[in-house]
Amino acid sequence: MEDYKQDFEQELQSNSLRLTGQRMLIYGVLWENREKHLTVEEIHSILVRRGSGISVATVYRTLALLEEHRLASRLCLDDGCVRYQLQDQLEKHEHHHLVCERCGKVIDVMSDMMDGIEQQALDEYGFQVRNHRVKLYGICKECRLKESKSDKLSML
Repeated sequence: MEDYKQDFEQELQSNSLRLTGQRMLIYGVLWENREKHLTVEEIHSILVRRGSGISVATVYRTLALLEEHRLASRLCLDDGCVRYQLQDQLEKHEHHHLVCERCGKVIDVMSDMMDGIEQQALDEYGFQVRNHRVKLYGICKECRLKESKSDKLSML
């Protein structure tokens, strides 16, 4: 667990930023929940439960700073919520997301499905893609299974 703290401190130093206790706490919440996509309110709520006096405004400012320096990424869904998660420094681009229209689950897709399109943009238009954000909407496996079971039950 200490590794992420050292990595974070190094990333801040390489971006000429100070390591503050508040930044470390917010980054720690993201690190502990790195498989999730947390809203500002969820991050703030976790910090409040831990006894932190960090304000919502500080959480917003810190997340904006982390996003600016590619330490965290923002995910905007059509539900009006903005979510955040740590950004893997080794990723060439931000990863993709699958969004279930039934239950709202968000699944990370780590493979870069856009390589062919990026190459086509370069070849045909001379446009070099530096980043992209892809969200695919549909129905997750669990919701499809539930629908399938309820369809079978209704036939009885």
